[in-house]
Amino acid sequence: MSSPRTAFKLQLFDPARGTSLVIIPLLGLFVLFGIAFGGLATGMLTGPWLAGAYIVAVLGGGGWLGYQAYKKLVIVSAKVLLSDTAIQVVDQDKELLVVPYDTIKAYRYQSFNDAEELRITLKNNERLKIRSNSKLTKVGDFSGMVAAFEAQLTQRQDLGAIEAVTREKSFFEKKISTWLLVAMTVLIGMLTVDLMTGTHSKRPGSLFMVYGNYLIYLGAWIAASARRKEASQTA
Repeated sequence: MSSPRTAFKLQLFDPARGTSLVIIPLLGLFVLFGIAFGGLATGMLTGPWLAGAYIVAVLGGGGWLGYQAYKKLVIVSAKVLLSDTAIQVVDQDKELLVVPYDTIKAYRYQSFNDAEELRITLKNNERLKIRSNSKLTKVGDFSGMVAAFEAQLTQRQDLGAIEAVTREKSFFEKKISTWLLVAMTVLIGMLTVDLMTGTHSKRPGSLFMVYGNYLIYLGAWIAASARRKEASQTA
């Protein structure tokens, strides 16, 4: 039998940055809109076409450059190491996160719309997160890392080396996610019937967004079906 993997190379949000993951893009948006509307006020003096072109250039080109800079600032090429005593996240030789197994009270794995998160709750109730998003970068085997992490915890518990660790349910493992899916399906059905029989004007952009969001939710709900079944069997 082959030994379980203990090292995973992943593209992750930098665990050391925390709130800056939200603050950085918000500041960037404020700067872009400030420059754009400042240019609009100036451009009105020379003509609306110039003002419009300026806004497109700033929000389009500037937004793309900001997006690339954001990825460089908050995403790291890291290794997640699973030893006999701890889970460790390192960027080259720099430790970003070290969590001994015997300090863990609970954990939760959640995946939705290309974003994955392993949230670890310590015995002092501090919460630590390992996160990724495949929309921003090619992540790697995040779910495989979570499975190996769970295997390490199970092994440590079976040996009596650590106390029992609770696996918390993600949103899509809870019953409310199923009830919400039922409600959404009914609404989508009513919308579809109305589109086929109604006479009022339709907006394709809005319809694509509604159906697209429903399919994303449905996909996440189906992806969590195995864990829902496992949770019901152990309950």
